[in-house]
Amino acid sequence: MAFLKQFEHLRIPLADLIAATNSFSKENWIGGGGFGQVYQGILASKGNTTVAIKVLDRSFGQGDGEFWKEVMMLSEYKHENIISLLGFCDEKSQKILVYKYASRKSLDEHIENKELTWARRLKICIDAARGLAYLHNPAGTQQRLLHRDIKSSNILLDENWNAIIADFGLSKFGPANQKNTFLFTNNTVGTVGMGVNHLLLDWYECISKRNHEGRPRMEAIVQELEKSLKFQEAFDQAKEENSKQKNTLLDFKEICPPGGSNLVILYTTSVKGIRKTSKDCLRVHSLLKSLKFLYQERDIAMHSDFRDELLQMLGKSAAVPSLFIKGRYIGGAEEVFRLHEQGKFRSLLAEIPLNKSEGPCKRCAGVRSVVCVKCSGSHLMKLADGKRTTCTECNKNGLIKCPNCF
Repeated sequence: MAFLKQFEHLRIPLADLIAATNSFSKENWIGGGGFGQVYQGILASKGNTTVAIKVLDRSFGQGDGEFWKEVMMLSEYKHENIISLLGFCDEKSQKILVYKYASRKSLDEHIENKELTWARRLKICIDAARGLAYLHNPAGTQQRLLHRDIKSSNILLDENWNAIIADFGLSKFGPANQKNTFLFTNNTVGTVGMGVNHLLLDWYECISKRNHEGRPRMEAIVQELEKSLKFQEAFDQAKEENSKQKNTLLDFKEICPPGGSNLVILYTTSVKGIRKTSKDCLRVHSLLKSLKFLYQERDIAMHSDFRDELLQMLGKSAAVPSLFIKGRYIGGAEEVFRLHEQGKFRSLLAEIPLNKSEGPCKRCAGVRSVVCVKCSGSHLMKLADGKRTTCTECNKNGLIKCPNCF
C-alpha cells in the first residue's frame, strides 16, 4: 500500500517487541479486554524507553481498518493530553501498537482511590477537555476529529496525574474550517452513557475564560459552579436510574446452575469445529473480560459434567455460549450483545465483584484446566495386576479443572 510509506519511520520489528516483553510473558502483562492484550516493556530501539504494547485481537472485530486508523490519527495529532504513538508492527499477521507508557494506567482504576483528591479530579477533567478541544479545533486545514468513545478506561494517567486521551479506533473525521460539524451514523458505537465529550468541552470553555494572570473572573467561577451542579444533577439522576435497574435480573427466567446463585457463569466450548459457535463464545468471553467483573467459565468440551448441567437446565434448547447471572438465564451471544448495545447489560452485573487479578491465572495461564497429576495426563491408570483402567479424576483429554480457578 502506497500510503504506508509515510509511516515507515514508525515501523518497529516484531523481534524488538518480543525482546521488550520477554516474549509477551505473563510478568509483562498489564491489562486487556475486547481490543486485545497490553504489555509493558523496555524498548531498546527507543533508547530503553518504557512503553505500552497493545496486541490487537482480531477475533473481537479489531481489523486492519481500526489498526491503520489509529496509526494515521495518532501520527498527525500531537498534544500533551493525547496518547503518543511511538510505533507499530504488522508482521506475521500481528497488529501491534506501541505507545508511551502511562505509569498510573487508566482513570477507571482510580475512581475510588483516596490519592485522587478533588483537585486532581478537576485537573484530570481539564486535561481531558483540553485534549478534546484540540481534536475539535477546526483551525487551519486540520480536520475535526470526533473521538466517540470517551470514558474513564480510555483516559490514561501518567506519574504526575496528567490525563491522556487514548483509544482512537472508533474515531471519525469531521470537515475542517466549518463553525459547526454534523455527523450522522447509522449505528451507535463506543460505550453508551452520558455525553462526556460535551461535558468536558464545557469545562474547558469555562476554564479558558480565566484571564492571563490566572485569576478567575467571577462570571467564570459562577459558570464553573453551574457546570459542576449540572454534572452533580446528572450524576444523581444516573445513580437513581441505576438503583431502579438493580432488580432487572428479575425479568429473566430463574434457572440456577450448580453453585451459581451469586455468580456469573458462562457455558462455553474450546472446540472450534463450528465457526459461528466458536466465535460467539469468544465474543461473549471477551466482553465479560473487558468489563472486569468476576465470572466463571464452564467449558462443556473439557468437562462432560458441565455439558450435562447445561442439558439438564435447558433441555433441547441447550447451546453455547449460555450466560447465567445470579441464578437467572440471560441467553446466548445474540441476547447478550443486544442488551450490551442497549446499555442494559452492565446493570445486570451491578452487584458482581470486580476482577482485581493482575493477569491470567499463574497455574493454568487462563485456560482453566491443568494436567491430571494422578495419571500424568494419560487418562489411564495401572492396576496392581498390571491391567489398565480409565482414570476417574480427569476427562478423556487427561485434564482436570484448575484448582485456582474453581
